[in-house]
Amino acid sequence: MRYGLLLLSLACSLCAAAQCDTFYYDYDHYRMHRDLHEVSQYLSMIGAQREALLADDTDSRYHGLKLRDLEVFNYDTAEQLVTAEILPTLRPALARTHALVINEAHNIPTSRTNLLPLISDLRKMGYKDIFMETLAWHDTLREKYGYPDMHTGYYSREVMYGALLRRLMADSIRLHAYEEGIYAIDTARRDSTLTFISADYPDWIPVAADSFMLEAWSDALIGKREVTQALLIYQQLMHEQIDRYIIFCGYGHGQRSEQPWMGAILRHLTQDTMVVVDQTLLREHSSAAYDYDIYRRYAPADHAMLLSHADGRPLRIRRSAPDTGTIQLYDYYIITPRAELQYSRATWRTLGDERRYYPISRILDRNILPASYLVLAYYMNEYSRLGDCAIPVDILQVNDKKKDPALVLDPGRKYYIKATLNGRELMSKKYSTVE
Repeated sequence: MRYGLLLLSLACSLCAAAQCDTFYYDYDHYRMHRDLHEVSQYLSMIGAQREALLADDTDSRYHGLKLRDLEVFNYDTAEQLVTAEILPTLRPALARTHALVINEAHNIPTSRTNLLPLISDLRKMGYKDIFMETLAWHDTLREKYGYPDMHTGYYSREVMYGALLRRLMADSIRLHAYEEGIYAIDTARRDSTLTFISADYPDWIPVAADSFMLEAWSDALIGKREVTQALLIYQQLMHEQIDRYIIFCGYGHGQRSEQPWMGAILRHLTQDTMVVVDQTLLREHSSAAYDYDIYRRYAPADHAMLLSHADGRPLRIRRSAPDTGTIQLYDYYIITPRAELQYSRATWRTLGDERRYYPISRILDRNILPASYLVLAYYMNEYSRLGDCAIPVDILQVNDKKKDPALVLDPGRKYYIKATLNGRELMSKKYSTVE
């Protein structure tokens, strides 16, 4: 599915705004989907985060976050651990490397909100480029208008991802795609040396296909995708002479492992140690029964923190499995708090009090709306240019007339707000939060 949407975004990057559909944000589009992880990802995109967590926890195939894995996930210290602010703790390690690799769970929007407050300081430290798994290649609309749209990427259709991209662009951090699907890569001999080549990529720099690279390339399950991602990042690093950079990847692609993951391959190519941070494991679940013991003990009260030793040393959490032995996955772990709710919405949606709650009853006439529908709120300037191709600022699923949930919006902005059901617009209006 991801690859189909990637190709669609490439084909339609020059299309008119009217060619985007809001059906994507209606649950009936996924109601019969049997992949619970895909359902979880979709639910997160319409703002139904509790339901998204439940769907993910119900699917036992994904990412070792289930009850059967809890007993084999341990940390290797008897010392007292502490939670500390993320960037001050990472700063000494970041000074010794050129790359920060931080992962995200595609169905957990806090994976994006955790990064938002770090962006300005990371830029001051010289991190002016970011490689993102979600990005489509050659996104001309984003480049033209200066903000993301439905063609920018698949995962970035989620509203917190949209907020992250807007912040990155506002801080003049350059965005780079690296996913496979557009540039063909193969091996060929040049001057008796086996190398990786691409006839499609402009001015491709040949890369030696040594034993490490060939072993990764030959992995039948993930090898070609992971090698391709690493090579495409490497080409951009070399061509653009990028010094310090961030890689924002999904799940385990950046992990420290002997398996042929993108992060391990890129470390081999660049000979850089990198700092690798996880934010997918120590986070809230639909029920405390799914939480790791270490999360129960150290979950912070109000904002994401870094879990480490008292002296700031990396916390080496290791996960054991009968077929892999014991491996270190990441250098550092971000631990996120349990969500607090206001107006039935998680408080992390306010982005540290940048945004405020605006109850639906003050915006739309609920008396003439059905019991269940979606509310989508767009920045007026973006919707005027892009129409339904704009990324909403907030999406709210309404399914109970007795409750009055709220949109979470920036004060001092003008919005286009509409209610939809199965892709059909029920009501729309212009709304201003300018006081």
